[in-house]
Amino acid sequence: MVLLTSIKKGLVKIILSGDGRTNEYNEVEAMYSYILYKGVPASAIMKDYQGLSTDISLKNYKNTYPDESLYIVTQRYHLYRSLFIAKKLDLDAYGLASDTKRWGNSDHHIEREFFSLVSRLFELQFPSHAFGGLSSRPSYRR
Repeated sequence: MVLLTSIKKGLVKIILSGDGRTNEYNEVEAMYSYILYKGVPASAIMKDYQGLSTDISLKNYKNTYPDESLYIVTQRYHLYRSLFIAKKLDLDAYGLASDTKRWGNSDHHIEREFFSLVSRLFELQFPSHAFGGLSSRPSYRR
């Protein structure tokens, strides 16, 4: 409740980050519609359409807001890796799990997170062999 009040007062910005490359599959616009419906004012929302991975989203954030803390809100199974990446990027990040129940395909997501974390550790150890690298230009839009 305190967070929503702070958002409505303009004290907190929300950055929606995800795949927004097509109209047929647009994570950012889906989140945007939902939180507008829930009462979050459009003026408090920034959209990052280039957030194709956690690495890119957090790198974009760091390039745009280098000295600001952030809260990462995501599914519990994804939160650990998100906070790990934020720490490696020297971001002051806090985590909040958005889900409270176990979904039918949770095992698949947990397995995916395991391999994503192993992949990220490999990228950190051998940066010249990174699988895609990090974006250097953020594209936040209102």
